[in-house]
Parts: sequence; C-alpha cells; structure tokens
Amino acid sequence: MEFFKILYNEISKIINIELFFTLVFIVLNILIILIIAKKINKKSFDIRYESEEEKRYLIPIITITSICGFIVLYIARLAVLNGIKKQKL
Repeated sequence: MEFFKILYNEISKIINIELFFTLVFIVLNILIILIIAKKINKKSFDIRYESEEEKRYLIPIITITSICGFIVLYIARLAVLNGIKKQKL
C-alpha cells in the first residue's frame, strides 16, 4: 500500500492525476480494440473458410465488444478517481 501512495505522490507532482487516468483509459481502450480486431482478423477474414453470413456479423461484434470494454474501463476510471478524492479528504 505504501508503494501506491509513493507512486501517486510522484505522478501527481508531474501531471494532473485525472489527466493521467484519462490518458491510461484511452490507451487501454485502443489496445482492447486492436486486440479484438487482430483476433477476429486471424480467424474470420479468410475467404475460403467463412461464409458471407458469418462475415456480416463481424463489425457489430467488434463494435459491441469495444463499447462494453469502454464502459468497463470508464467505470474503473471513475472508481479510481473517486477513491483518490476520498483519500484526500
């Protein structure tokens, strides 16, 4: 626990902590989208093995999964920021 307090103090000296967590949030969302797209790309865009009907569902799957990841990470970001604000009080 002491490590996280020291880490928080050092980060807050350099950059606004809310800006830091917002940037981490954006980077994690981009990584999730890229990982999902890469996994689907390996399996699904080979014309020999996939039918047209299966290909039609790929974009909605990527979109829904990305939105769910975005929501989960946003809730985590809010929880972290609320925890930081409560610790300051």
